[in-house]
Amino acid sequence: MILPAHYDDFEPVIIGYSWDTSFIYKISDEPVDFTGYSMEMRIFDSFEDDVPIITLSSERNEIELSENGEVLIKMTPEQTATIPQGGKFYIVDMMFPGGTPKYQILVGRLRVIEKG
Repeated sequence: MILPAHYDDFEPVIIGYSWDTSFIYKISDEPVDFTGYSMEMRIFDSFEDDVPIITLSSERNEIELSENGEVLIKMTPEQTATIPQGGKFYIVDMMFPGGTPKYQILVGRLRVIEKG
């Protein structure tokens, strides 16, 4: 079973500007070879919300996965402009080759700010 890690320290999203973040995902201290995997990041106002504000996907090249465990998540200025200012919550799901099973691998808070 894969339990999600909790991470609250991504750089804030600045509304109307590009945003990206990257990390290495490991299981048992070994980077995951993401060949054939897919991933989604969903951003919510609250963890209780059923519908995300935005969903980013490796299938739309908003998330890049590598064979050495690296994950790069990126948003365009147009995408960040759709997210209201304030504290948000995110969930990152990993799907095995073929789309199942699906696991939450990372959850946390994400700050969304105006350029100031």
